[in-house]
Formats: sequence, C-alpha cells, structure tokens
Amino acid sequence: MVDIAISCRCGQFGAKLKNVSPKTGSHVQCYCKDCQTGAMALGAGDTLMPRNGSDIYQTIPSNLELTQGQEHLACLRLSPKGLMRWYASCCDTPVFNTLGGTKLAFVGVSVPAMRGDAIDRAIGKVIAVVHTKDAPFGTEPLKDYGFNKAGFNVLARHFGALMRGQVRDNPLFDEGSPVVEPRVLSKAERRAATP
Repeated sequence: MVDIAISCRCGQFGAKLKNVSPKTGSHVQCYCKDCQTGAMALGAGDTLMPRNGSDIYQTIPSNLELTQGQEHLACLRLSPKGLMRWYASCCDTPVFNTLGGTKLAFVGVSVPAMRGDAIDRAIGKVIAVVHTKDAPFGTEPLKDYGFNKAGFNVLARHFGALMRGQVRDNPLFDEGSPVVEPRVLSKAERRAATP
C-alpha cells in the first residue's frame, strides 16, 4: 500500500489518498451521461478518457486527507439529489465523487487528479467498465463488465469501515453535512452540458 498525492491542474488544491492498493479500492471506468455532463459543466472534458469515459478509483473516505487549498474545494450536483461531484474551483478540476451523505463509506477519486509514478500499479487493473451504451461511437467496441463485482467491493469496504468505526470519517462532510454548499445545475445548464 502506498500514499498518492492528488492535485488540481493549477496546483492550488491538494489532497493525499492513503493506503492505496487493489485490495483497498477498485479501479473502475464509467461512460454514463452524468459523468460526461459533470465534466463538461466544469469545462473539464479534457479529464475524460477517449470516448468520454471517467477513470475512477473507489475507496473509503477515511483514506482521504485534504492537504492544501481547502478554500478551493467546491461541489456540483446535476440535480438536487444527484451524486456529489467535488472539484477544485481554482481551475475547475474534478477530484472526487460521493453520495449525498456519510451513511455509506464511499468516495470515488478521479484518476487524472492523481500524481506520481506508481499510480497504475497502486490502483491496479480496471475491474469494471460500466454504461458503455452512453459512450460516443468509436472504432473499437466497448463492453460493460464487472458492475456486480465493483458493487460488492463497495459494500465490503463499507462494512469493514463500519467495524473499524470509520464510516463517518470523511473530510468532505462535517457531522453528515457537506463542508461546502453544493451548486445544483439548473435544467437548462444540465441540458447545455450534456454531450
């Protein structure tokens, strides 16, 4: 297990992800319209993979530590109850995804925001590719796989965190509430950002 630095594109926001390994998290790729729309709404389409996929490492929030530029931490939601898409407002870099509260010990970390030489080895191979029907047409076929395995891993990590008393250890929330007020896109803003 290693620690990996997380940084926005301009370097003003930073975090550290501790205990990174294929055993402590899952490397997944998502091509859903919501992930695409979230990146486009921030003007961060360059953080998406070819064919607009999001590269994500899922783990528990207690492994996350904010290290600098917390004043730049911001949050976007595509709808009032949508996934919380955390980003660095200094340069609109997507960094994390969470649910709306701390009942489930879950955080998705944007792989493009990770810094260092050992990232591929630390996060391991991709175990799930999901929502490929939303990917733009390309020459190579994409196929969904691993959804159930990724979901099982999220639950297994949650129950492990529950047994260790770490479920509420989340630097993005304070007593169950997000540390910053999420900005919710209007329907018009969402339509404009949807590829």
